[in-house]
Amino acid sequence: MAPANVKGLMRQKTILLLTIGAVLASLVAIVAELSAIKSLSGSDKLLHIALTGATVASSWVFMHLMFAMHYAHDYYLSGRHGREPGLAFPQEPAPDYWDFLYFSAVIGTSGQTADVSFTSKAMRRTGLVHCVLAYFYNTTVLALTINMAASLM
Repeated sequence: MAPANVKGLMRQKTILLLTIGAVLASLVAIVAELSAIKSLSGSDKLLHIALTGATVASSWVFMHLMFAMHYAHDYYLSGRHGREPGLAFPQEPAPDYWDFLYFSAVIGTSGQTADVSFTSKAMRRTGLVHCVLAYFYNTTVLALTINMAASLM
């Protein structure tokens, strides 16, 4: 592998690791914020709940947007290096970013792919990391929501 390819690959992996770190940090922030809510009342409590909701939504969007960008980057760079693109979009020879965002959102919401297929081992591994991270994120948010709702009653 050429030095430029190794450098690009390391940059991609670093961005993915930073994305995973950011998502995990947001979960820690959400838990901390929900812990602080119990001692608050009135408008302060509503503000903290709104802040927590905004954190949940923005980190969910961020995670899937970054994975979509990663899929697109891998897809188009692989063609330049003579490798298989790694994803097969039905009846779509040149997918755009919306196609990759769709693919990422499907993995993030359902833990599977719909009509887009993995065609390379490297892309399947990225999809596995994405699926597992999304599962734990979604499960944690659901558990925290149930816990918060139960504590409000």
